[in-house]
Amino acid sequence: TARGRGAIGAGAKVPQVVERLATTDSSILDLGAGRDAQHAERLRASGFNNVDALDLPANMKAHPDRFNPDAAGVPHDIVYSSNVINTISTPDALRTFIQNSVIPAMDPDGKFIANYPTDPRHLKLDGVKLGNGDVEAILKEFFGTVEKANTKELGIGAYKDPLWIASDPLVYAGLKAAHDGTEMGLSRARRRQPDGGYRR
Repeated sequence: TARGRGAIGAGAKVPQVVERLATTDSSILDLGAGRDAQHAERLRASGFNNVDALDLPANMKAHPDRFNPDAAGVPHDIVYSSNVINTISTPDALRTFIQNSVIPAMDPDGKFIANYPTDPRHLKLDGVKLGNGDVEAILKEFFGTVEKANTKELGIGAYKDPLWIASDPLVYAGLKAAHDGTEMGLSRARRRQPDGGYRR
C-alpha cells in the first residue's frame, strides 16, 4: 500500500524531500495534512520554525492547534501534498486543486512537492486510472518547471512512485511578462476572482 511504501508516517518521502530543500526559516505548508497533521508536527519538532498545515474543515477539528485555517492565501516557500493527488477523483478536480489551493498558497519563487502513490489511485478519466505521465502533464499545465525528485541523490533512499518538485507557476510567469516583473503584477496574481480564477 501507499502507507507501506512511505507515503504516510515516519518513512514518508515527501516530508523528507521538504527537509532537504528547506531551511529552518522557510515558510512551509502541508496541504492535505490529514486529521493529525503528523508530517507538519514532525517538521516542527525537527526545528522548522514556520510550518502551516491545512486540510478539510472537518479534519481540522480534532487538533485545531495544529492547523492554520488562514494559510491558504499566504505565500509559502514550499507547499507540499503527501499522498493527496492520488485521492482526487478526476483530472479537472486536480486542476481545480492546483489552481485554487496550491498556487494561491505559493510564493512566486516557491516550490510544490507532491507524490502519486500507486495504491490507492482514485484519479480516473472515463473509468481509467491516470498514469504517471498523465499527472505530470497536468502539473506542466500550471508550472514552468516540473522535475522528478531523485530521492537517492537527496539521501533518503529509493522511492519507485513518482515524486515531483514543481516551480515557476505559470500564472506568475505570465504576469511578470505583462508587467515587466513589477510588484504590481505579482500582487494581481493573488487577487482571486469570484469564480475562483485569476486576473490575467
